[in-house]
Amino acid sequence: MRTLLIAAYYGRWPAWFPAFLHSCRSNPSMDWLIVTDIPAPPVEVPNVHFVRMGLPELESLASRKLGSEVRLARPYKVCDLRPAFGVVFEDLLEGYDFWGHCDLDIVWGDLGAFVSDDLLRACDVVSARKEHVCGHFSLFRNREEINTLFRRDERYLPALRTDTPYYYDEVGMTALVRAAAEAGELKVHWPRVLLNFPETERRRYGPSRLGPYVNRWIWREGKLFHRGKVESEVMYLHFMTWKKSLQTCHFGYDDRPESFYISYSHIGTGERDRPEGGIADSVRRLYSVLRA
Repeated sequence: MRTLLIAAYYGRWPAWFPAFLHSCRSNPSMDWLIVTDIPAPPVEVPNVHFVRMGLPELESLASRKLGSEVRLARPYKVCDLRPAFGVVFEDLLEGYDFWGHCDLDIVWGDLGAFVSDDLLRACDVVSARKEHVCGHFSLFRNREEINTLFRRDERYLPALRTDTPYYYDEVGMTALVRAAAEAGELKVHWPRVLLNFPETERRRYGPSRLGPYVNRWIWREGKLFHRGKVESEVMYLHFMTWKKSLQTCHFGYDDRPESFYISYSHIGTGERDRPEGGIADSVRRLYSVLRA
């Protein structure tokens, strides 16, 4: 099954972007489309495609495709546009069975081990969050009635004409998908959280709000593992609360590490940077300041 994940990103590439792209490269069964105003990084990843498009251009394209005014005053407003990506980018979706949206504050594991072709053949919507459409990873079958599901909410297009974020990629679409699934119009797969922590630890930890963990995750030859009492495979790591603190990646775009560790402050190829004793306490206090 051919799948295209779409992300819109503006500003400058984050420090962890080499790791993001390297983890995409190890998932050749999926493609990524990154819409951005930033020049593409100096590396070719066969399944990652960049489209130079500033916010005003995206605003104009979306307005034309939707037949309604769209205002994207700031990048975060693009989250409200995500439910309509199947229409806005329809010219780029030919030949794809599924499209989806995702974030960039992610390191991917082996997506195919969790979202198999058999699963995609059986379902129309797949989300990594239990019983909710997930902004950082959701897939939709590339079919007109699903691509236009957002039109069932009469508030949606008016919401795109305002500068206020409404979180339609998650809150609004969750309600629409749930209603369509209950009516038997589509099949959805969102039975459990598929990210960050294995099943045994999900009740203790929130799925995306991570503390100052050091080397708790390791990416190894295309697979991602959480290192708890035992090492367990997870689909991907979403480090939403590390955007300010994760400012170093110990390898570049041209490197092809077989494995690397992921911490709240850095991504490295060894365990040598683990804080100990009083240093760890100081680091955690610094992390708290950065998050404030």
